[in-house]
Amino acid sequence: QTGRYTKIGNQVVAHFNLAITAHSSGTGNPSIGGFPFVPNASAEPATGSLATVDALNMAAGYTQYGFYLQAGTAKAILRQLGDNVAAANFAFADVGATFNVVGQVIYEV
Repeated sequence: QTGRYTKIGNQVVAHFNLAITAHSSGTGNPSIGGFPFVPNASAEPATGSLATVDALNMAAGYTQYGFYLQAGTAKAILRQLGDNVAAANFAFADVGATFNVVGQVIYEV
């Protein structure tokens, strides 16, 4: 896992690259942690862009992926989105044995 950030005032721009070469099954939902600052708990959840996502399997009806950085925690939740279906969190079963995600987020602290 690598990343970098710039903080100006109460705004943080964070870039990240997370590569998993092997994992065992887990429970719950996969997330990305380790962001440099905890987002402001009273701010709207921050979203960003994912430039690369490898080995993440979407359920039927979903065609897009995204994430949001939870206010009050330094954790990004991976989401799947589609047309006329409710957005849903990915599950550990959706993550391939080797997984890579590259992205960025701008958020308020």
